[in-house]
Parts: sequence; C-alpha cells; structure tokens
Amino acid sequence: MKTFVVILCCIFLFGCDELKEIKQSKAVFKIENKTIIDSDIAIFIARLEQHPVSIFSSIEYNQKTNEIIFINGTPDDELVNYLALTIGDFYLRGEHPLDKWILQSQIETAAITVKDEERYLALSLNQRGADKMKRKTRSNMGKAMTVMLDENELASALISTTLGKRFQVPIRNKSPKELMRILTIIKTGRLNSPIKLRQVA
Repeated sequence: MKTFVVILCCIFLFGCDELKEIKQSKAVFKIENKTIIDSDIAIFIARLEQHPVSIFSSIEYNQKTNEIIFINGTPDDELVNYLALTIGDFYLRGEHPLDKWILQSQIETAAITVKDEERYLALSLNQRGADKMKRKTRSNMGKAMTVMLDENELASALISTTLGKRFQVPIRNKSPKELMRILTIIKTGRLNSPIKLRQVA
C-alpha cells in the first residue's frame, strides 16, 4: 500500500514519462577491495536494504564481476559510500578509551526516540550485557559514559543511576538523517574492513 501511494505521488509530481525513466535506470558500483569476505557483502547489502538509497531500487550483487547493481532509480552516492566505508565498530565505554563496557554483539535492539525535542538512542541489551552494564554503572557513578562509533564520539553523559537491560542515551549535534544512518549501522553489524566502491555505470 505504501509503495502504491509513493508511486501515485511520483506520477503526480513528475509525470508518467519521468516515472518510466526512473524505473528503467540502473547504477553499478564496482567493489575495489582486492579481497572481501562474504559476511561483509551480506552486511553491506543489509545496510542498503534497511536504509533505502532510492525509492524504487532493488539491489543485486554480481559475484562474478564483484559489482553492486541498483536496478530502478538512481541511488544517493554519498549515502552508499557512507554505508560502505563505515566499519561500524559501535560500543559504550568508560572514561578510559580502552575500558569498553558494551560491544555491538551485546545489543539486542536499537531505536531512536524523541522526548521534549531531545533525541535519544534507546538500547536493549542481552542478559550478559545487562549484567555488565549494572556492574559498570554502579562502580562508575558520577563518571562519564561515552558512546562510540569507529573511534568517533557520538555522545557522552554522566552516570547518575544504575543502568541495566534497557536505557536511553541523549544524542546531541546529530541531524535526524545522521541518526538514521547510525541506527542502520548498529542494526546490521560490523564490517571486517571498509568496502571501497567505484561507480562504473
């Protein structure tokens, strides 16, 4: 139903000829990594599917030519490269950079919530992660907890209460667009290495 509504809107905005042109278009990105493992390809495809880069695009991977093919619609090149180059090493740490508390593998669900115009990253941990979170927050009360992605600080907050299985961290200085990209990375997992792309068609 949603797709039908989108198509009707596009016909209204662009006309049938333009819509036909969109549906017939194709974009091809060559993967330039000399070696790449299957799990990285699977994660990258999952990122593209969870964070659509084009309204009408369907995505295919040609193993023989090592190419990602977008059939129907022109993808957002900048977004495609962001999803390819971001390794996705997401974790929560204490004040010391090497004191990692929670790893991506311990996160069960992630979502973006809004309360009083403040945006939050809402996380739910598995039991092992929840137990560790309780221990760490109890022993670090009044100290800072930092949320990291590929060595970039996403957020930092002082611990004022014991945290467990579910909690929220305020994320400031990030646009809704950036937050949705980050959420896609968290949900789809960590790449072993960045994927280098070159558009060939």
